[in-house]
Amino acid sequence: MNIEERVLGIDGAYGGWVVATCKNGKAFVQFFKKIEDVWYFYRDKLELVLIDIPIGLPYSEKRYRSCDEEARKLKTF
Repeated sequence: MNIEERVLGIDGAYGGWVVATCKNGKAFVQFFKKIEDVWYFYRDKLELVLIDIPIGLPYSEKRYRSCDEEARKLKTF
């Protein structure tokens, strides 16, 4: 197993999580409904998991986290 096979990219999507891996120079994408399912599927195969975390999670108790506020200050688009 080489390094590209041990790295996983995860991004939140409507209704679940999109997961991207790479093997032999080819990208593979999967969809999981629950983040826990990603862990159970890949837990023994990974060294690094990269998760894109959205800012301003609507279901948090505090409307905005301080890291969200700081990220918005840096927004350039």
